[in-house]
Amino acid sequence: MTSSPHEPGSGASGTPRQSDDSRTIAHRFRLLRLIGSGGQGEVWEARDLTLLRRVALKILSRRVLALSPEALSHYIARFRREAELASRLDNPHVCRILDFGEEDGLPWMAMPLVRGVSLKDWIVTATDDTRVFGVTTTESVKAEDMVETIPVSGAVAGARSDDVRSETTADGLPFRHHEFHAIALYFEKAARALHDAHEAGLIHRDIKPGNMMVTPSGDPMLLDFGLAVDLTANSSGPSLTATGDVIGTPAYLSPEQISEGRVPIDARSDVYSLGVTLFECLTLERPHQGITREELFRRIALVPAPSVRALNPKIPKDLALIVGRCLAKNPNRRYATALDLANDLRRFREKRPILARSVPAHVRLYLWCRRHPAIATAMTGLFLMLTVTSGVFYLKNREAQRERLRAEAERANVLRLSAFQTLGELRREADTELVPYFPDRIDAMVAWLQRAQALVDELPAHRRQLARIRQRADPRPEVSKDDSPPTFASQEDRWWHDRLVELIESLEAFRDPESGLMGNGVSADGVWGIRRRLAFAQTVAEKSIRAHARAWRASLSRIAKNPSYAGVSLVPQTGLVPLGPDPESGFEEFADIATGEIPHRDEQTGRITVTGDSSVVFVLLPGGAFIMGAQNLDPNEVNYDPAAQEDERPLLRVSLPAMFMSKYELTQGQWRRLTGMNPSSYPAGSTYGRKTTTLANPVTDVSWNDAVRVLAGLGWALPSEPQWEYACRGGTSTVWWPGNDVADLVGMTNLAGRTAKVFAPGWISFEEKLDDGHVVHAPVGSFRANPFGLHDMLGNVREWCRSTYGPYEPGTIDGRDAHRGGVVERRLVRGGSFTDTSVHARCAYRDVETPATTNYSLGVRPVRPVMLDH
Repeated sequence: MTSSPHEPGSGASGTPRQSDDSRTIAHRFRLLRLIGSGGQGEVWEARDLTLLRRVALKILSRRVLALSPEALSHYIARFRREAELASRLDNPHVCRILDFGEEDGLPWMAMPLVRGVSLKDWIVTATDDTRVFGVTTTESVKAEDMVETIPVSGAVAGARSDDVRSETTADGLPFRHHEFHAIALYFEKAARALHDAHEAGLIHRDIKPGNMMVTPSGDPMLLDFGLAVDLTANSSGPSLTATGDVIGTPAYLSPEQISEGRVPIDARSDVYSLGVTLFECLTLERPHQGITREELFRRIALVPAPSVRALNPKIPKDLALIVGRCLAKNPNRRYATALDLANDLRRFREKRPILARSVPAHVRLYLWCRRHPAIATAMTGLFLMLTVTSGVFYLKNREAQRERLRAEAERANVLRLSAFQTLGELRREADTELVPYFPDRIDAMVAWLQRAQALVDELPAHRRQLARIRQRADPRPEVSKDDSPPTFASQEDRWWHDRLVELIESLEAFRDPESGLMGNGVSADGVWGIRRRLAFAQTVAEKSIRAHARAWRASLSRIAKNPSYAGVSLVPQTGLVPLGPDPESGFEEFADIATGEIPHRDEQTGRITVTGDSSVVFVLLPGGAFIMGAQNLDPNEVNYDPAAQEDERPLLRVSLPAMFMSKYELTQGQWRRLTGMNPSSYPAGSTYGRKTTTLANPVTDVSWNDAVRVLAGLGWALPSEPQWEYACRGGTSTVWWPGNDVADLVGMTNLAGRTAKVFAPGWISFEEKLDDGHVVHAPVGSFRANPFGLHDMLGNVREWCRSTYGPYEPGTIDGRDAHRGGVVERRLVRGGSFTDTSVHARCAYRDVETPATTNYSLGVRPVRPVMLDH
């Protein structure tokens, strides 16, 4: 949902006008343009000078300094609390917090710069001319929204939603006001995002159009958790609101929110507010209005909301029922969760029966009897006299048969529910117990496939039961039998119908030979099917060890004689083939057979030539100790670096065992062979400047989560931070491994040099002393290797580490540790990229990203543990 990086060579069109105010916040964010202000807050478009990106920066206005100490403390506490709560959420439809800090006692928070328009502005515009999602505007978001509104005309090319057509209307807009299914999809996604917040223990309490965005692709973005309540917080902790306070925007409050604490607030309160917002989008009016605040609250508490069809008869009945259920006065009659609301909106879009049906006739009869007890008693007695005598004999004859059928149905239903559980267990085991794909997992894989086959063998029985349930469906007109889903008088039949459809679809996908987890291919998330894993595990030892026995004997002999490998008693490694020593480093190198063709050395130079078809090459690095970090205090001491940062010290003495480190960054060809996908922003065949990318260019746009999952299958991992810096330095202690001067980097790395300045002038800064000839990343191995024989450690693309980000602690550490005391949701990134200058490519420079981040300058370099002869 954030702005995409400018493509190299693109112009400056669409870039917000720079402000005269050049104030810098926290020595990191340069304020460019005021997006909006309100209350005590301001939102600026700012440039992140560290990560070289544009963000929305929310700050407290300096006006708050004139407030009383109590009021100032309250605003600061609420600001911090908003950042803390929002940072716990990781949903594409919730505006996330990138960073948080303070300057001069006033806090700030950085967020993505979101393209789109606020839902509030859409409603205003739709009221005027019925234009809808994506209405063009440039300055329509108040400061509380914390994001920028950017014209749709400047939207990212190719932005889309999987569920919404990518075409726009004649005036450039994704939807029109009468497209109820598009509106339903928007609110379905918003409800799912809200459910994620509820699952994290947060109740928003201020859902309204002003706190929701519409992106150019028609997707929602939830904003402003400043009034959220944290249900997971310690009840004895401080509170920012007093008991009985009415919190939120009056027109969108639920009845329990205006009860002054008499009725507890939970997720259903947000469901009500989302329902009010949906009501307003469909009718362009609010369900309750009042001249005074007291009159408005009375209507919210006592007056039933009108039907949306009374205001707009074109609204489908099922959609009207969904809105009505959201706006029930009694929370128990609303959707229990926002997920239930989302699922019902999905059923409406798919023309399936919804759960928000009107109250059945027998319930209405019961309520009428409660209101007229005397008449009801007399009528009931008369009815019983006429029916009991004839009915008792029928009931006796039918009871035994019903009990038998009920018992059989219950047994069958229990088995079907257990199928869901078994399916979930098999998926979890595939991720945790059937990796890596080595021979010691063969028995477990065979047993797994037997259980999976038994599960899918029940598909015919599930289909027969589904057919029986559909026979009990309500009659339908002949013209609709092929199009519309069945409807049921029984809620139980409707529930089981939906569960069976879901189970059958899940099992069909599960057993698909190309993309299913049981199959021989690769799933949509890049994971190998179990049959493919089994086939690999059954042949990998033969193909990598026995077929190359002579090469292994020679390699093990050289290792035993090489003093650099003292203490390393290696055995043949499953999946690897020896390539011999590097002619310059002298270290042994190996090809991984799962990832491509085994490369060969040039007969003249002894160097490896990499192509898009080449396999991954690992270098066997010896173990040892080194000094990690940098210091700028004493030029005569080790690891002196004038640009050293606070988080790069104190210097640490790190001890590491031998390891396999990839000689190159993973290429696009290797990733595509492993996962069936190439997610890179600059894929093979793209031309930038005078260079065209190939499958030998590094893969990018891979998240930490995806990298960890994919690498685990082959017994690989991301390097720890100490492993990465040890490999990068290659035995040196200088600023960069080639030396201490930028001029030492000539021919050694790909950074933002003079070529990038010519073809990508929109970038922020350049390295005038360097010209590597590339605008974006280069094919791996294009530049000279470091003393360990590793290429591109200082540039090309940044590289993930498995370590969490945290401060260094004095002492000697085991470098295999991921990190001590770091934050799980902040993972380290090292190495600099083609968009960076030399200061960001220093050996000790530390960068950080969230595990779900994907970026056009961020790639992967795996490590592999060494199996020793014990």
